[in-house]
Amino acid sequence: MEEPTSPARPRRWRARLGTALAVFAALAIVVPAVVGGPEIELTEVSPGDGATVPGPPAEVALVFSGPVDSREFHLTVADRTGRAVTSGDERLDGQRIVVPLTLVPAGAYRVAYHVVLPDGREVTGMSEFSVAAGSPERWVAPPPDPATSGAHAHGGGADPLSIVLTCVALLLIGALLNLLLRRPRPS
Repeated sequence: MEEPTSPARPRRWRARLGTALAVFAALAIVVPAVVGGPEIELTEVSPGDGATVPGPPAEVALVFSGPVDSREFHLTVADRTGRAVTSGDERLDGQRIVVPLTLVPAGAYRVAYHVVLPDGREVTGMSEFSVAAGSPERWVAPPPDPATSGAHAHGGGADPLSIVLTCVALLLIGALLNLLLRRPRPS
């Protein structure tokens, strides 16, 4: 003999399903933010801040603690008058962002950089170095602004994974609200 199904059983099932969906939606939002992996940090600017190098460097490099997968970065090097001395575009080289330099004469140089890391954090700063041939020179021009120097380009757009996860979370929240707010049909 079969036991009749009580109306309470589907309600309990819906409540459990709704709770499970809410927990899943919360985990889908929280876990990627928490388990993002090790933080990548800027570990070195080469030539170093305050360094005096014996001859003109071929390039300036930003070195990070891990692989940099950034579409938004710029690096500007200028002499004491504010004239850019880069000879090409910045390039990403594993854990380094590098910009080649023209043959720079003795004097003081300023490096300005701005990098948006994949996790959304920004690394911005300035560094100075000198090329040897007497006493260090003093700055007579303001530092180059990496955002307006024209020697950079921004990639763009939102992170595709974030967009997908946000859409999934919104769909799950909508389904949960639909289940929780749906009124039982009168018998």
